[in-house]
Amino acid sequence: MSEAGVETATAAVQQAEAKLQQAELNLSYTKIIAPMDGRVTARTVQMGHYVQPSQALLALVPKDVWVTANFKETQLTYMKPGQPVELRVDAYPNKNSKAKWTVASRNRRAVQSITAGKRGRQLYQSGASACR
Repeated sequence: MSEAGVETATAAVQQAEAKLQQAELNLSYTKIIAPMDGRVTARTVQMGHYVQPSQALLALVPKDVWVTANFKETQLTYMKPGQPVELRVDAYPNKNSKAKWTVASRNRRAVQSITAGKRGRQLYQSGASACR
């Protein structure tokens, strides 16, 4: 093989390596990493669909479910963190959920919340004042 042929082949190899590196970089942009564990809901895409930057693809619902509950101070006398509770909602009269009582703090403000168990369903959630 001539010297010119070797240079041409070397250039072709370098070009192929550059294309491979670009393809690997492009592939790394396709990974979607969730900020938390949860369930996917409201999925608007399927495998093979093209998407645009900032396009909403799905909604992620956290695994932990919580309910904000407001009590009078006199009702808190015998309530202790970790106590089991049963949730009943007027809108669902035949469905009860098991949960446990927790007290959480957010933004220097104490918030009482009820954390539903693993099989509990989200009954009410207020993002303004409650936390897990």
